[in-house]
Amino acid sequence: MYMSYNILDYCRMETGDFREERIPFFIFSLLNKTALVSEPHAKLKQLTFELEIEDELETLKVENDERRIIQVLLNLIMNSVKYTSRGKVSNYIFKLN
Repeated sequence: MYMSYNILDYCRMETGDFREERIPFFIFSLLNKTALVSEPHAKLKQLTFELEIEDELETLKVENDERRIIQVLLNLIMNSVKYTSRGKVSNYIFKLN
């Protein structure tokens, strides 16, 4: 599904029809969505999957393009799963000042 979004976004950029969807959402919820998609892939490779989220982020609400942020995070996390042959994939999410 996310691969289709990537292709569609690329086509929209090529035609100049690319638009952001800026909506309010909670960061914690977004991170949990990415974990729900990524963790089963790690388990298939017998990897331990860790997601540690700073407490402060549990109530942080932002306004941005949630779908595209999920795309980027999934790409990063899935690459870490893909290129890890044993052990664990650790994700530490914290707020920079």
